[in-house]
Amino acid sequence: MIAIAMGFAGIATRILGPSRGAFLTYGALDTERGTAPGQLTAKELRELYRIERINRQTPIMGIMGLPVGHSVSPQIHNAAFGATGVDGVYIPFEVRDVPAFVKRMVHPRTHGEIDWNPSWLERDSAA
Repeated sequence: MIAIAMGFAGIATRILGPSRGAFLTYGALDTERGTAPGQLTAKELRELYRIERINRQTPIMGIMGLPVGHSVSPQIHNAAFGATGVDGVYIPFEVRDVPAFVKRMVHPRTHGEIDWNPSWLERDSAA
């Protein structure tokens, strides 16, 4: 089975799918050829997230928030992991419901392996 969630919230499924048993994942050839929101390029999957090196023991870290697409944290952390040989991946998690996300991510089946940084931008209620 290949399960890929759509939109920005689905980025984690595209990055982690192969290490969790998916036969493959999909990356666009370039940003102009993407066919869905939240779709990463093949280059981002290979170079930024180092998808070929992710396995079930790879620690998963990330930033959670709404929005998180503006964050450069994945670029900074993943570059540092690659440069220093750290087995880890840093992923942006678009989170609308913090309690549900935390409950799901600390569930025993996830092994409590996900560490995250909260990032919330204050929004003007009139906007």
